[in-house]
Amino acid sequence: MPRENPFYYNLPTRPEDFLGRWPLVDEIVADLCRARSDSWAVIGGRRFGKSSVLKAVKTRLAGHLTNCDAGDWLVFPLLVDLKRCQPTSEQHIYVCILRYLHRALQRSRALNCDLAATELHAIVTQDRDALSFFQFENVLEDLVRRMQSPFRLVLLLDEVESMTDFDWSETLFNQLRALIYDGLLADVVKLVLTGSANVIRARHAGSPLLNAVKIEHLASFAEADLQTLIARGGEMSGQAAAAVRAQSGGHPFIAQYLLHHLWDAGLARATTAQVEQVARQMRQKRAADLQGWWESVGDSGQWAYAVLAAAQDWLDERSLLAQVQNTGQPLGQGLSALCYHGLVIRDESRQRYRVAGDLFLDWFVLNGAKRLAESNTQPPGALVIIKHLEQHVGALTNIAGDVSGPVASGQFESAAAVGGGEATDCRGETPE
Repeated sequence: MPRENPFYYNLPTRPEDFLGRWPLVDEIVADLCRARSDSWAVIGGRRFGKSSVLKAVKTRLAGHLTNCDAGDWLVFPLLVDLKRCQPTSEQHIYVCILRYLHRALQRSRALNCDLAATELHAIVTQDRDALSFFQFENVLEDLVRRMQSPFRLVLLLDEVESMTDFDWSETLFNQLRALIYDGLLADVVKLVLTGSANVIRARHAGSPLLNAVKIEHLASFAEADLQTLIARGGEMSGQAAAAVRAQSGGHPFIAQYLLHHLWDAGLARATTAQVEQVARQMRQKRAADLQGWWESVGDSGQWAYAVLAAAQDWLDERSLLAQVQNTGQPLGQGLSALCYHGLVIRDESRQRYRVAGDLFLDWFVLNGAKRLAESNTQPPGALVIIKHLEQHVGALTNIAGDVSGPVASGQFESAAAVGGGEATDCRGETPE
């Protein structure tokens, strides 16, 4: 048993502890190391592991950089937290990226470059606070020209979600597209972005940048990955481990939260009752996170979740579409959002869906369901959906009320076997 709690839910996972998404990381890294490669966008809900994926990509690429042969591409990863830039314009972001780059090159021993002679060094030491796109491009071109081997800069841009609502956001996205798609540096500068609902909305609105990158949606952990995570804490009874799987539905943040608190109390002695107690604690203390996920999936996602919660089983898109119409958001977008938030799982056929975990389902019964009943954006079959919820899931009450019925009694059978059988893949493009 480890001496310190191995479960950390508030920080991105360290690369040495990363699990579950290595196939995606390796796919991205292999592509970025090719002469002809793409830029990427990794989509997932808040606290669903996007930043951890970027850190893992950075680690893999750094490993390639130190082990490449003469003449190989030098692929240099640069992780940039856009929120830390606190930009007032797109020109401020370009200066922020260059400062990150200058600092990283100072620390790197893998590149043979006279940094002091570069335009990058001049710009940073002048303490500029804004830079036009063309100046930014010129600085990068000068740096690439000075490298002794074929050089590629991979900008790992975290928190792109925070850059979508400014009056200059469209300018930023258009210029970044020009950088990677048809600019002078298109072959040597690549992007890996992370984002969530706002990024996907921008893509569907026709954002040139987001239509020029490969999109990958994160999925909940498969059962084997969840079991590997649990094993890091030492021994745990089979019943308690099954309860963690059922409560989390494979959501990495929920699983880490449960396991963190169970480890503190003694993981080997954990019971199903203790798992349920920690789950109740999480619904209370992390209510803002749960509410944020709910709001991010959009109208069609919320009503689709309600239908799936009432069904207690797999449903295909045709069945869902028959009940969820005219919500102002295409059903495919809502279902995709439910998957990349870890609230629903999709089977291998990519046609059938099911509610993932009990913890969020119980939150929904106490909160989301009642708000849907009072919503102004109800599909034609809203009353039927609410009636089914009352019959099959439990009473719809206010937050302070008591919940009775299958959810409260533990009789509701959710998709506990995440990743088992056919519920293994939720990645890919939004269904048309």
